[in-house]
Amino acid sequence: MANTDDITPDAFARMLGRLEMAAEEFSTTSGVDDIQHMRLGIVDAITAFHEFLRANGAHARLINPTRFLLAAMGDIAEGRSHPLFHPGDPEGVPAGRPTIDNQTSAIRGQAAGIVTLLVKDGMRLQEAADRVARMTSTHGFQFSNRDDRKQGQALINFRRSLMAGRGRNPVAREVYHTVVLLSREYDNAAEVLMQDLGDKIKKVSKTPAF
Repeated sequence: MANTDDITPDAFARMLGRLEMAAEEFSTTSGVDDIQHMRLGIVDAITAFHEFLRANGAHARLINPTRFLLAAMGDIAEGRSHPLFHPGDPEGVPAGRPTIDNQTSAIRGQAAGIVTLLVKDGMRLQEAADRVARMTSTHGFQFSNRDDRKQGQALINFRRSLMAGRGRNPVAREVYHTVVLLSREYDNAAEVLMQDLGDKIKKVSKTPAF
């Protein structure tokens, strides 16, 4: 790939514009074909990265992994199975504990990251966790279904495990760290990401259990 110093602001801005459109497509909620909107948004986002990388001299082999992902998604969209999306063995999950899908893990990771941003903005930890947990509960997403645990405390415990590197799901860890990094790029990041999280949860009607 060309030296990163050669990447022009215009090229980067074009990619961001494509990603904005992809995010809008992904977030479209019409009640009909919502999954198709999500697929199209993902495809558009990956395609934006591909075009940006190719325009800046990236070798084809660097794009091959996500090109393979696009092909697999195409098979699924057209009703064909693909080995990439076959469920794997739930390694590392204690007996009797339900496995957590990646979508749910991403929501948890984003929620934990928002708590960190609120704390950085001066809010007390318990207050921040309770605020995020109340918002997610309003949309039907809870961090614990155990009567003896408060939602905010369950979120605090989950955040603590991510910060200590104990979280088993890499998706939750990756989303958490991405959210924390975003605070350096955007003003009012916590509020923006809180609204974004609420929109995502509206598409997920389930109550996960810790």
